[in-house]
Amino acid sequence: MRVLIRDRLLVANLWQGKGKTYGDTSASGYDYALAQELVRTRVPDGEILAALAARGGAHGRDAAYLLRTLDAARRSRGA
Repeated sequence: MRVLIRDRLLVANLWQGKGKTYGDTSASGYDYALAQELVRTRVPDGEILAALAARGGAHGRDAAYLLRTLDAARRSRGA
């Protein structure tokens, strides 16, 4: 994840909870957008869940929330 944050401005901004100019800009909106981008770049599910749980401004860290967010991101990306 550190490499993606370092090398990809979009991922870094979403990780920090900034830069989103469309849709839901709440904490959960940033979690969802980050998950979507990580799904798009084919990051493994376990790493996505860990990234969401570690994000400073995350809406939630419980397993049910994280799995719902990942599932929604996967469905939105057709993955």
